[in-house]
Amino acid sequence: MDKKAREVMMQFTRDRSNLVPILLKVQELERYLSSEAIREISRFLDISENDVYSVASFYSQFRFSRASDHTT
Repeated sequence: MDKKAREVMMQFTRDRSNLVPILLKVQELERYLSSEAIREISRFLDISENDVYSVASFYSQFRFSRASDHTT
């Protein structure tokens, strides 16, 4: 997870209710949610990685793999 994504997390309190907004902002920066991002978010909010993944996987807008670049 890059430095900008960590800075985004620091804009939020460590309250679990901030999970979805943090996921949205991190994905906006990185274009997907990496396993490293999920790990960092879980540490920041002091919840399990499984809880973070469970919430993120519930919503269809979250991606867990980098989109491939198409060349033509």
